[in-house]
Amino acid sequence: MYPGTAFTRSIGDSVAETIGVVPNPEIVVLELTSNHPFFVIASDGVFEFLSSQTVVDMRSLSIALSICALIHRR
Repeated sequence: MYPGTAFTRSIGDSVAETIGVVPNPEIVVLELTSNHPFFVIASDGVFEFLSSQTVVDMRSLSIALSICALIHRR
């Protein structure tokens, strides 16, 4: 990877475009279901350091902590 291309991909770069770097997003349509109740939007910088499973586990922990806080307040 060329230095500095990570940021230029997000906004476009006329020089980088000459070597194939384009700002076109990847678009996916997802349906939320009981098996897939949420989705995560994150940059590759997040997933460089955290696995997908870790992110899911963090979300599950967040829900559990929110429920505990609600019970505690009542």
